[in-house]
Amino acid sequence: MYGSSDQHATYPASNAVNPVDLTTTIYELLGVPADLEVTDNLGRTLVIAPGQPIHSLIG
Repeated sequence: MYGSSDQHATYPASNAVNPVDLTTTIYELLGVPADLEVTDNLGRTLVIAPGQPIHSLIG
């Protein structure tokens, strides 16, 4: 278990994370660098994992 919620399980009470951080954590575990950039068909550069890895989950 990671973190906790309020008494109604509506909001995080501790260790709130953003979905993009969870995605970045998964990419890191797969060996994908967090600063990896890709270019789409329109020539726009996108960061593949713009969040911060949750190192306490990886531990």
